[in-house]
Amino acid sequence: MNKNLNFGITLIALIITIIILLILAGVTLSMVMGESGIFGKANIASENTKIANAKEIIRLAVLENEVYKNTNDSRAKSDSGLQTEIETKLTNEGYKVEEGKITIGKAEPIDIAEEIKKSSTGENGSSGGNVTIEKGDNTQGTEPKTINGKPATYSNPIIPAGFKAVDSSIDNTIDSKASWTNGEGYKYGLVIEDKEGNQFVWIAVDGTNVVLNRYQFQDSLNYNSESYNNYSETKDTTWAEKVGKYGGYYIGRYETKYENSKCVVKQGKVPTVDVTRDTARGYAQKMKNDYGYGVTTDLLNSYMWDTALKYIDYYTQSSFSTTTGLGNAGKINSGAVASGSYGNDIKCNIADMSGNACEWTTEYYSSSIPCVYRGGIYFYSSAACRRSYGTTSDSGSYVGFRCALYW
Repeated sequence: MNKNLNFGITLIALIITIIILLILAGVTLSMVMGESGIFGKANIASENTKIANAKEIIRLAVLENEVYKNTNDSRAKSDSGLQTEIETKLTNEGYKVEEGKITIGKAEPIDIAEEIKKSSTGENGSSGGNVTIEKGDNTQGTEPKTINGKPATYSNPIIPAGFKAVDSSIDNTIDSKASWTNGEGYKYGLVIEDKEGNQFVWIAVDGTNVVLNRYQFQDSLNYNSESYNNYSETKDTTWAEKVGKYGGYYIGRYETKYENSKCVVKQGKVPTVDVTRDTARGYAQKMKNDYGYGVTTDLLNSYMWDTALKYIDYYTQSSFSTTTGLGNAGKINSGAVASGSYGNDIKCNIADMSGNACEWTTEYYSSSIPCVYRGGIYFYSSAACRRSYGTTSDSGSYVGFRCALYW
């Protein structure tokens, strides 16, 4: 009797043990083999890695093609040609590509054309989208943009918040070759405009043909033939780094008229003169707040002035910077006239750097005579490169100023 009872208990225990083992085995298999298990998570991780690698292949191909386009390289491809090349690369890397999409496991297929668009529009960059010239849709914007939405370069200028791109299609005073959409316009002075019509011109700094620097042009053209070495200015490295990042900077298209307590940079305005350097600088610096710009404003520094002349000389294939007697110079008039009045002193859409009124800058001469003005004067046949100096109390009918935008 006891023997049979013990046998029954042993059998029940064995059955219970088997059941527990089966449950544990099921749990283990689920942990290892299920979608949330070790193998499942490993597969998901593998798929994510493949997805990231595929997107990186696309991104690098797009960036390489953008470099080719910006440098007019013959290897630059059209959008369709680029997609075909990318599909070939992906196939060679072992990816399954069908009908323009990449299939990786159970993940959502990757649309190659869409990824190309994302990579080329700088959705993760600082360009902030694109600008339509006709609509001028960045004038009310809060983020900088470029004309085509692609990352900013010297040939694809960044357009600050509060400005729109303009060309001869909507402003016939602009050189027709300064087109924002043909890829070559940066050579001729691309123009931006705020919502009240103030205009600034892009100085493209590619780092090769045009390099951001101060330059010694021709000392004999300076006041009293003063040596370039007697003038100086410390480079603002933060600003200079941004010029390198974006590929350039903007200066006023015209000399500045100060009226109604605001700086005005428009054609047909007689520039404000009889102003000290510090007063002119105060006017220029408050332009940012007066118009609600997303960038800082100030007088031109010497790096801006000199590099702008190098830019003009290079792309006009001339010696504009050292040519005398251009525009309103040599006593043609008894004073400064409306900025932009003389065509031979408008280069790359920039007016009156060689004549009309000379212009205060932030360059430095000496402790007792710290202020420096640049450019030509209406009563004297000087050149755009000319340097002269004055005290903080100096002013005159011959000296005005020009505003610039700072990153």
